[in-house]
Amino acid sequence: MDVIGKLDIILQKINTDKEYFKPSIPETMKDIDIELNKFVKEYMLLSQDEREIIKLYISTDYAWVLLIFAENMATYALRLSEQELFSNGLTALSMVYGVLDAREIMVIMALYCDVHKKRGLIFDRIVNDAGDFSKFVEDFLKRDESDKSLESMGYVLTKNENNSPIYKRTW
Repeated sequence: MDVIGKLDIILQKINTDKEYFKPSIPETMKDIDIELNKFVKEYMLLSQDEREIIKLYISTDYAWVLLIFAENMATYALRLSEQELFSNGLTALSMVYGVLDAREIMVIMALYCDVHKKRGLIFDRIVNDAGDFSKFVEDFLKRDESDKSLESMGYVLTKNENNSPIYKRTW
């Protein structure tokens, strides 16, 4: 099955079970997040030309799912200090770049800057491999600290009921 076909199956599952769109981040990853991580890994195995073709098929529906996934991966990367989760979330953002308004992506980038600062996870893979999105990331990272902070993008870092860190929207 092709990569977009897999994404379509994931979207169908999400449409059946609306829980994915709720803003809570559980202690262990939801099945959808696990499937999306596998999807992103397969996507990264494609050639650059194949990835560009896949991006042409990213609808707004897919893009919103990938944006939520990226937000979730930032939280899991913070909790677990895992570079792969960090990179997969950024890759998902690169896939929606050009589909959604860049301001939607910019908001999530603040989470990745925070994880980078707190856990030392790096942007290298995405900066070296994502075309126009690389420039977007580089420009975002060059912003003044106050212009890329959690607070400036409408987030706070707090704890959930299990005392695990979670990024919470203030808007």
